[in-house]
Amino acid sequence: MTAINWLIEKLEKNKVVSQSGEYWNILKEEAKRMEKEQIIIAFDMGSQDENRIGKEYYDDLYSL
Repeated sequence: MTAINWLIEKLEKNKVVSQSGEYWNILKEEAKRMEKEQIIIAFDMGSQDENRIGKEYYDDLYSL
């Protein structure tokens, strides 16, 4: 579970935000997109594995 997904789960579970709000849904998706991009870039910059790219790493780890 990523930090963003954890935060979203806690906010919704404790009713800090409305799960059905259109603006909340836009914010959630944008935060998830940004976090995914950061993970991919970090992997690409720091990996010694020349046979694997960040998107593959992300998909393997977080796309269940």
